[in-house]
Amino acid sequence: MSNPISKASLTSPSNENEQNKQQLEQEQEKQEIEKAVQPLTKSRASCFYGLGLSLDRQNKIDQAKQAFTTSIEINPSFAPAYSGRANLCLKEKLWDKAISDFTGFLENFGEYGVAAELAPGTDNDYLIGEAVYKKAVCHFQLNDPDMAIVDFGHVIRMNICFVAESYLNRGRCHLDLGNTWEAIEDFTNALKLDNSNVGVYYYRSQAYKQVDRNDLAAEDDRM
Repeated sequence: MSNPISKASLTSPSNENEQNKQQLEQEQEKQEIEKAVQPLTKSRASCFYGLGLSLDRQNKIDQAKQAFTTSIEINPSFAPAYSGRANLCLKEKLWDKAISDFTGFLENFGEYGVAAELAPGTDNDYLIGEAVYKKAVCHFQLNDPDMAIVDFGHVIRMNICFVAESYLNRGRCHLDLGNTWEAIEDFTNALKLDNSNVGVYYYRSQAYKQVDRNDLAAEDDRM
């Protein structure tokens, strides 16, 4: 009895080439459709983002959050909507959700002209620094000083915005972790940038007392 011939063995090279050609054409057609639809998708996402901003200004937080969520559902790469929803979560002290959305914002930041969309006249570096700073504050509020230190450090190295605040808050994290001299260094750097913040003197005084430098602590207490 002869062996049965499989269907695969009946496929000629010319048929395989034709199938490959059709698959390639279908893939190219799919890419062209996606390219054509992308501006429309961005436009719809932008409309819901604008609605979210309007509702936020009216203090309609839940509706604003839903508008930003819809914007993200339409276009998961639309960074401004993540920022809008993150700031609402920040207002509501939903620290975990705010961190998630600030992360989404930063991950998708390069997709669009974000500065023009979020705040005309503001450069992108400022928006990045602001988002990282706010994310750091959320970590701090969640009693996660290690992650907060990482993000405050990013803001300090960027040297664009919130630098003095980052030195202060990173110093507080170090103080909580028992890194007293690191805390003192951060508080000192914060004062170099802004010596009008009385709170920094208070925290540095507490740090000096922990290392038995009561003389320096007394100087800060007088400020």
